Amino acid sequence: PTAGGVEAREAGIRRALEGCFGVAPTSLLGARVLDAGCGTGEYAAAWRGIVGPAGSVTGLDFSSPSLRAASSEAGEGSGWIQGSVLAPPLREGAFDVVWCSGVLHHTGRAREGARHLAALVRPGGVFVLGLYHAWGRLRLRSARRWFRVRHGRGTGAYRARARRWLAARGAGPGRLALEASVADQFEHVEESHHTVRQVRRWLPAASYAWLGVSPLVAPPGAIGAVRAALADLRLARRGAEMFRVAWRRT
Repeated sequence: PTAGGVEAREAGIRRALEGCFGVAPTSLLGARVLDAGCGTGEYAAAWRGIVGPAGSVTGLDFSSPSLRAASSEAGEGSGWIQGSVLAPPLREGAFDVVWCSGVLHHTGRAREGARHLAALVRPGGVFVLGLYHAWGRLRLRSARRWFRVRHGRGTGAYRARARRWLAARGAGPGRLALEASVADQFEHVEESHHTVRQVRRWLPAASYAWLGVSPLVAPPGAIGAVRAALADLRLARRGAEMFRVAWRRT
């Protein structure tokens, strides 16, 4: 991960924690964090800055090449485990924070995965989950369908059209970042889409207290069906392709 990219991600996490979830980043100094589906470690590196030298960040991913890349860039206080986010080989209640963003919507079993990961949070800890938004992602899904009809999926023309579409919307910078966006946004076979109104019911309210939504489309704290539907409408108006939600384990 580049220094600038890590700093930007760290700043984004801090804004979401404090502004959207009501969690003071300073309260997480020394925390044990799990980045579930860590990939090459971009967010794990950002979390290192939040937990400080007394904290620890563990990255979990199914891909050994991704873990090798992550570990080659990691500083002290980071650890890496190969395994599935749907059956994490970790002890229940082992972490102060479990972060899983941009992963479970590629598994076909997002709700099941969320429950497994939430169990890894200690009482009083925080679970943050990031998913594709069903309405905010409509424009991209429509473009993808049209490019498939026009050019055929996986063809050179299809990829070229996808590159132009993404570049016009600020993907990148750089060729490698753009190619990664094409692979992620236009070539994943498995992808599910979700709403705040749906996801708010995924974890039992008796054990997990709802903290909020990022971006800030609803006030932090408990959310009912009407407020959740309004949050979804605001996400759609923003064109937010992804949203994050958080719970505190009670």
